Amino acid sequence: MIDLVDKNFVLGLKKKETEIRSYFDKHFPSEKLIYHFTEGVGAQHNDGQVTSSLWDILCHNTIDKVSIDIFKNHIAMIEQAYKDDTVQHALFLEDDARFPSWNASKWQRIESWLQNHRWDIFYLGYCNWPYPWSTFVTKDIVQISSPLTAHAYILNRTGMAKILSTVDRNPHYRDTVHIDKLFTMIPSFQKYGMYPMASFQEKCPGLYLKACDKLKVRILFKTCCQWNEQFSVIFPILVIFISMFFICKFIGKIKIFDINK
Repeated sequence: MIDLVDKNFVLGLKKKETEIRSYFDKHFPSEKLIYHFTEGVGAQHNDGQVTSSLWDILCHNTIDKVSIDIFKNHIAMIEQAYKDDTVQHALFLEDDARFPSWNASKWQRIESWLQNHRWDIFYLGYCNWPYPWSTFVTKDIVQISSPLTAHAYILNRTGMAKILSTVDRNPHYRDTVHIDKLFTMIPSFQKYGMYPMASFQEKCPGLYLKACDKLKVRILFKTCCQWNEQFSVIFPILVIFISMFFICKFIGKIKIFDINK
Protein backbone atom coordinates (compact mmCIF):
# COMPACT_ATOMS: atom_id res chain seq x y z
CA MET A 1 0.00 0.00 0.00
CA ILE A 2 2.82 2.40 0.94
CA ASP A 3 6.17 1.50 -0.60
CA LEU A 4 8.10 4.04 1.47
CA VAL A 5 7.19 2.26 4.71
CA ASP A 6 9.37 -0.62 5.91
CA LYS A 7 7.00 -1.84 8.64
CA ASN A 8 3.34 -1.31 9.53
CA PHE A 9 2.65 -1.47 13.26
CA VAL A 10 -0.95 -2.10 14.34
CA LEU A 11 -2.11 -1.48 17.91
CA GLY A 12 -5.19 -3.34 19.06
CA LEU A 13 -6.93 -5.19 21.87
CA LYS A 14 -6.10 -8.87 22.27
CA LYS A 15 -9.77 -9.80 22.56
CA LYS A 16 -10.37 -8.39 19.06
CA GLU A 17 -7.34 -10.04 17.45
CA THR A 18 -9.24 -12.09 14.88
CA GLU A 19 -11.32 -9.11 13.72
CA ILE A 20 -8.27 -6.83 13.57
CA ARG A 21 -6.13 -9.29 11.62
CA SER A 22 -8.98 -9.89 9.20
CA TYR A 23 -9.11 -6.22 8.21
CA PHE A 24 -5.42 -5.31 8.11
CA ASP A 25 -4.26 -8.55 6.45
CA LYS A 26 -6.49 -7.62 3.51
CA HIS A 27 -5.15 -4.10 3.11
CA PHE A 28 -1.45 -4.32 3.99
CA PRO A 29 1.33 -6.70 2.87
CA SER A 30 1.71 -9.42 5.47
CA GLU A 31 5.52 -9.33 5.41
CA LYS A 32 5.44 -5.73 6.62
CA LEU A 33 2.76 -6.13 9.31
CA ILE A 34 3.66 -6.20 13.01
CA TYR A 35 0.76 -6.54 15.42
CA HIS A 36 0.98 -5.11 18.92
CA PHE A 37 -1.86 -6.57 20.97
CA THR A 38 -2.64 -5.40 24.48
CA GLU A 39 -5.03 -6.62 27.15
CA GLY A 40 -6.25 -3.06 27.73
CA VAL A 41 -7.26 -1.67 31.09
CA GLY A 42 -10.86 -2.79 31.35
CA ALA A 43 -12.50 0.39 30.06
CA GLN A 44 -14.23 0.69 26.70
CA HIS A 45 -12.57 3.89 25.59
CA ASN A 46 -10.65 6.97 26.65
CA ASP A 47 -13.15 8.95 28.70
CA GLY A 48 -11.01 11.54 30.46
CA GLN A 49 -11.99 12.78 33.89
CA VAL A 50 -15.76 12.90 34.33
CA THR A 51 -15.62 16.34 35.95
CA SER A 52 -13.32 17.90 33.36
CA SER A 53 -14.32 21.17 31.74
CA LEU A 54 -15.21 21.33 28.06
CA TRP A 55 -12.02 23.28 27.30
CA ASP A 56 -9.82 20.72 29.08
CA ILE A 57 -11.46 17.96 27.08
CA LEU A 58 -11.08 19.79 23.76
CA CYS A 59 -7.43 20.58 24.45
CA HIS A 60 -6.58 17.07 25.70
CA ASN A 61 -5.70 18.39 29.15
CA THR A 62 -7.60 15.56 30.82
CA ILE A 63 -6.16 12.08 31.24
CA ASP A 64 -7.35 8.65 32.36
CA LYS A 65 -6.06 5.08 32.54
CA VAL A 66 -7.05 4.31 28.94
CA SER A 67 -5.09 7.22 27.47
CA ILE A 68 -2.11 6.31 29.70
CA ASP A 69 -2.25 2.76 28.33
CA ILE A 70 -2.49 4.04 24.74
CA PHE A 71 0.56 6.25 25.34
CA LYS A 72 2.54 3.30 26.74
CA ASN A 73 1.73 1.10 23.75
CA HIS A 74 2.49 3.71 21.10
CA ILE A 75 5.88 4.34 22.71
CA ALA A 76 6.52 0.58 22.82
CA MET A 77 5.84 0.30 19.09
CA ILE A 78 8.05 3.29 18.29
CA GLU A 79 10.85 1.81 20.42
CA GLN A 80 10.52 -1.52 18.61
CA ALA A 81 10.75 0.21 15.23
CA TYR A 82 13.70 2.38 16.24
CA LYS A 83 15.72 -0.56 17.57
CA ASP A 84 15.49 -2.21 14.14
CA ASP A 85 18.08 -0.52 11.94
CA THR A 86 16.37 -1.83 8.82
CA VAL A 87 13.30 0.31 9.58
CA GLN A 88 13.83 3.76 8.09
CA HIS A 89 10.12 4.59 7.92
CA ALA A 90 7.28 3.04 9.90
CA LEU A 91 3.52 3.41 9.72
CA PHE A 92 1.70 3.28 13.06
CA LEU A 93 -1.98 2.38 13.08
CA GLU A 94 -4.65 1.96 15.71
CA ASP A 95 -7.12 -0.85 15.18
CA ASP A 96 -9.97 1.47 14.17
CA ALA A 97 -8.00 3.25 11.40
CA ARG A 98 -9.88 2.97 8.13
CA PHE A 99 -9.08 4.05 4.57
CA PRO A 100 -12.35 4.71 2.69
CA SER A 101 -10.46 5.47 -0.50
CA TRP A 102 -6.84 5.34 -1.56
CA ASN A 103 -5.42 7.24 -4.52
CA ALA A 104 -2.25 5.42 -5.60
CA SER A 105 -1.04 8.12 -8.00
CA LYS A 106 -1.54 10.78 -5.35
CA TRP A 107 0.49 8.74 -2.88
CA GLN A 108 3.30 8.35 -5.41
CA ARG A 109 3.59 12.14 -5.56
CA ILE A 110 3.61 12.31 -1.76
CA GLU A 111 6.28 9.61 -1.47
CA SER A 112 8.47 11.50 -3.91
CA TRP A 113 8.19 14.61 -1.75
CA LEU A 114 8.87 12.69 1.48
CA GLN A 115 12.00 11.14 0.02
CA ASN A 116 13.44 14.56 -0.90
CA HIS A 117 12.46 16.82 2.00
CA ARG A 118 12.94 17.07 5.74
CA TRP A 119 10.09 15.97 7.99
CA ASP A 120 9.57 14.03 11.22
CA ILE A 121 5.97 12.82 11.16
CA PHE A 122 3.44 12.48 8.36
CA TYR A 123 -0.26 12.09 9.16
CA LEU A 124 -2.67 10.12 6.99
CA GLY A 125 -5.53 11.40 9.18
CA TYR A 126 -5.76 14.13 11.80
CA CYS A 127 -7.83 16.81 13.51
CA ASN A 128 -5.96 20.13 13.62
CA TRP A 129 -6.83 21.49 17.06
CA PRO A 130 -6.69 23.81 19.02
CA TYR A 131 -4.77 25.83 16.41
CA PRO A 132 -6.51 25.18 13.06
CA TRP A 133 -3.69 26.40 10.84
CA SER A 134 -2.49 24.39 7.83
CA THR A 135 -0.39 25.65 4.94
CA PHE A 136 0.06 23.96 1.58
CA VAL A 137 3.52 22.79 0.58
CA THR A 138 2.17 20.90 -2.45
CA LYS A 139 -1.38 20.30 -3.64
CA ASP A 140 -1.29 16.95 -1.76
CA ILE A 141 0.56 17.95 1.42
CA VAL A 142 -0.04 20.46 4.21
CA GLN A 143 2.14 21.51 7.10
CA ILE A 144 0.01 21.21 10.23
CA SER A 145 0.25 23.31 13.39
CA SER A 146 -1.39 21.14 16.06
CA PRO A 147 -2.62 17.79 14.72
CA LEU A 148 -4.45 15.56 17.16
CA THR A 149 -5.35 11.86 16.79
CA ALA A 150 -2.75 9.13 16.42
CA HIS A 151 -4.62 6.46 14.49
CA ALA A 152 -2.52 6.67 11.30
CA TYR A 153 0.90 8.33 11.07
CA ILE A 154 4.33 7.69 9.57
CA LEU A 155 7.61 8.37 11.36
CA ASN A 156 11.10 8.45 9.97
CA ARG A 157 14.06 7.64 12.21
CA THR A 158 14.63 11.29 13.11
CA GLY A 159 11.02 11.56 14.24
CA MET A 160 11.26 8.34 16.27
CA ALA A 161 14.44 9.57 17.99
CA LYS A 162 12.88 12.93 18.87
CA ILE A 163 9.83 11.26 20.43
CA LEU A 164 11.82 8.72 22.44
CA SER A 165 14.34 11.28 23.71
CA THR A 166 11.52 13.62 24.73
CA VAL A 167 9.86 10.86 26.77
CA ASP A 168 13.22 9.86 28.30
CA ARG A 169 13.83 13.45 29.42
CA ASN A 170 10.26 13.84 30.67
CA PRO A 171 9.17 10.48 32.14
CA HIS A 172 6.16 12.14 33.82
CA TYR A 173 4.63 12.56 30.34
CA ARG A 174 3.78 8.85 30.44
CA ASP A 175 1.10 9.53 33.06
CA THR A 176 0.07 13.07 32.17
CA VAL A 177 0.01 13.55 28.40
CA HIS A 178 -1.94 12.01 25.52
CA ILE A 179 0.25 10.45 22.84
CA ASP A 180 -1.13 12.69 20.08
CA LYS A 181 -0.63 15.83 22.17
CA LEU A 182 2.96 14.75 22.90
CA PHE A 183 3.76 15.05 19.19
CA THR A 184 2.63 18.69 19.22
CA MET A 185 4.80 19.50 22.26
CA ILE A 186 8.17 18.46 20.81
CA PRO A 187 10.27 21.50 19.77
CA SER A 188 11.05 21.72 16.04
CA PHE A 189 9.00 18.60 15.33
CA GLN A 190 8.17 18.88 11.64
CA LYS A 191 4.56 17.83 11.16
CA TYR A 192 2.97 17.28 7.75
CA GLY A 193 -0.18 15.60 6.56
CA MET A 194 -1.99 14.29 3.51
CA TYR A 195 -4.53 16.59 1.87
CA PRO A 196 -7.25 15.65 1.76
CA MET A 197 -6.67 13.11 4.50
CA ALA A 198 -7.09 9.45 3.62
CA SER A 199 -7.66 7.79 7.00
CA PHE A 200 -10.41 8.16 9.57
CA GLN A 201 -11.24 6.46 12.83
CA GLU A 202 -14.11 4.01 12.54
CA LYS A 203 -15.20 4.80 16.10
CA CYS A 204 -15.57 8.24 17.65
CA PRO A 205 -12.88 8.82 20.32
CA GLY A 206 -14.13 8.81 23.90
CA LEU A 207 -12.99 12.35 24.63
CA TYR A 208 -14.75 13.60 21.51
CA LEU A 209 -17.99 11.91 22.61
CA LYS A 210 -17.67 13.52 26.03
CA ALA A 211 -17.22 16.95 24.40
CA CYS A 212 -20.33 16.28 22.29
CA ASP A 213 -22.25 15.38 25.45
CA LYS A 214 -21.29 18.66 27.07
CA LEU A 215 -22.25 20.59 23.93
CA LYS A 216 -25.42 18.51 23.55
CA VAL A 217 -24.67 17.74 19.88
CA ARG A 218 -23.96 14.60 17.90
CA ILE A 219 -21.64 14.93 14.90
CA LEU A 220 -19.61 12.07 13.50
CA PHE A 221 -15.91 12.48 14.27
CA LYS A 222 -15.09 11.86 10.61
CA THR A 223 -17.34 14.77 9.62
CA CYS A 224 -15.77 16.99 12.27
CA CYS A 225 -12.27 16.16 10.99
CA GLN A 226 -13.28 16.96 7.41
CA TRP A 227 -14.74 20.33 8.45
CA ASN A 228 -11.64 21.05 10.50
CA GLU A 229 -9.38 20.13 7.58
CA GLN A 230 -11.10 22.64 5.29
CA PHE A 231 -11.23 25.40 7.89
CA SER A 232 -7.54 24.90 8.69
CA VAL A 233 -6.48 25.73 5.13
CA ILE A 234 -8.94 28.62 4.75
CA PHE A 235 -8.19 30.27 8.10
CA PRO A 236 -4.57 31.32 7.28
CA ILE A 237 -5.77 32.90 4.02
CA LEU A 238 -8.45 34.85 5.89
CA VAL A 239 -5.93 36.04 8.47
CA ILE A 240 -3.53 37.22 5.75
CA PHE A 241 -6.31 38.95 3.81
CA ILE A 242 -7.69 40.74 6.88
CA SER A 243 -4.18 41.72 8.01
CA MET A 244 -3.39 43.19 4.58
CA PHE A 245 -6.69 45.06 4.59
CA PHE A 246 -5.95 46.76 7.89
CA ILE A 247 -2.34 47.46 6.94
CA CYS A 248 -3.50 49.15 3.75
CA LYS A 249 -6.03 51.20 5.69
CA PHE A 250 -3.36 52.20 8.19
CA ILE A 251 -0.94 53.22 5.42
CA GLY A 252 -3.72 55.15 3.73
CA LYS A 253 -4.42 57.11 6.92
CA ILE A 254 -0.73 57.97 7.28
CA LYS A 255 -0.64 59.32 3.71
CA ILE A 256 -3.75 61.44 4.29
CA PHE A 257 -2.23 62.77 7.49
CA ASP A 258 0.98 63.70 5.65
CA ILE A 259 -0.96 65.50 2.90
CA ASN A 260 -2.94 67.52 5.43
CA LYS A 261 0.26 68.60 7.13
